[in-house]
Amino acid sequence: MQAINRSGTIPHNQRVTLQSWLYGGIVGAVMAAYYAVFFFPPRLVGVNEPDRFYHLGLSQLMSTRGLLRTLPQVEDLGWGRYFPDKEFLFHALTGAAHWLAGPVGVMLVVPLLGIGIISCLYAILSRVLSPRRAAVLVLAASLLSPVFIFRITLLRPHLLSILCFCLLVGAILRGRALLAAIAAAGFALSYHAFYIPVLAIAVAAAFQWPEAAKGARVWRWAILGLACGIVLNPYFPSTLVMSWDIVKLALGIGLPPGLRSGEELQPLVLLEYIGYFGFLPLAVLGAGALIIIKRLYPAPEIADFWFLFVLSLLLTLLSMKSSRVAEYAVPSVILLVGYALQLAKRRWWLWLTCLMLIAVQGRTSWTYYTDIWSRPQGGESPWYLEAISLLPPEAEGQKVFNCEWVAGSYLLFARPDVRFVDLLEPALLWNASPAKYVARQRLVSGMDESPQRTLREMFRASYVLCGSPALNRQMLGDPQHFEPITGSAPMGPLRVYRILD
Repeated sequence: MQAINRSGTIPHNQRVTLQSWLYGGIVGAVMAAYYAVFFFPPRLVGVNEPDRFYHLGLSQLMSTRGLLRTLPQVEDLGWGRYFPDKEFLFHALTGAAHWLAGPVGVMLVVPLLGIGIISCLYAILSRVLSPRRAAVLVLAASLLSPVFIFRITLLRPHLLSILCFCLLVGAILRGRALLAAIAAAGFALSYHAFYIPVLAIAVAAAFQWPEAAKGARVWRWAILGLACGIVLNPYFPSTLVMSWDIVKLALGIGLPPGLRSGEELQPLVLLEYIGYFGFLPLAVLGAGALIIIKRLYPAPEIADFWFLFVLSLLLTLLSMKSSRVAEYAVPSVILLVGYALQLAKRRWWLWLTCLMLIAVQGRTSWTYYTDIWSRPQGGESPWYLEAISLLPPEAEGQKVFNCEWVAGSYLLFARPDVRFVDLLEPALLWNASPAKYVARQRLVSGMDESPQRTLREMFRASYVLCGSPALNRQMLGDPQHFEPITGSAPMGPLRVYRILD
């Protein structure tokens, strides 16, 4: 560090560094406080979130078995022969965390990655704004974006991909070729949606940067890193197949009859979109107005602003089709606003931005925080875990027919020694075996006149874990073929039966 000069004051560049670290610490502390209040017990730890238990279960298996090439627990999906893990790097990280500290270690990955994402955005913006203004913008835009802040509070692989996306965008803005390659490779290794970094790299390649050779080198290295991440993934090329399957789910292509894919993949109606993501289109429109007012042509000197503007525009439009894209649109727009403020040279624009955030997304943000704070967060998770606890020790190695696909995640976590039908997404069973998917639907709806035969012959099941009233009535009324396993704790509509010969 530089010494204090003769006048007794700290040099300007040293003051800036100290301020950057100070406000960076404030950003980290605020986010740590958010996770302490809204993530750790008793808040979100018991939320109705089956995918959390899938990742916990998979992390436990990886901590003991290493790289998972098969997942025999879900043989009906074909994973008993080969398991196409589309989130390898994330599960390698959580597997290591489980090996070090068990499920608690896995859950700690969430706040560490979440704080890393917000800190990365602050570090990028603090190069064009004062540390104080960068901290205010990042915290206001993140904490007042309810879906985004909720999504970075979940144990999900997109946490690692969002961090890699932020690092990639920062590397492009700073002309760091090696960092761009590492970030792109990390994205491809951790998440299936590698078309997001492809979009960012393509936009970067479309502009002439101040140092043309350096700019070209950055996006070329990013392409190389992305290609290496895709090809060197130990699950390649099945990751490409899974990526296409997820895209089809988002577009509603090839779904089984009557199935609607996850709500987070669906487009929102306009009023809902404005309430949750109104900041995105308004910020892009504001940046467009700045371009017109100041006549900002795509010159190399402002290539960074134009890069963020085009990238944010494309991601915002895509988020209107699938709200999951907003996980990347929000960070991009936050950076766009920061760079726009730097070009506008109007200090009060920051406070206007904060007021716009409150006006557009304040109500949904308030609903989000009050709901988490006041509403019991257990959901159906305790029911599933309690019902699964009724499975006897001799169920080890046996097949459990789970009426609800969400039950598979709880089974993988609580009883990885049993087998079951499916998990993660009902369309996966349709892709693997349409006949079994149809048979399952008939069983769950009570249309199968001989459920015991179908369960035994088609699914080779020995137990049933079911919340379907229709099938439960059939099994309860057939004591010759089904024996209920009961417990003392309430399990909602869930029932557990042993199938008799």
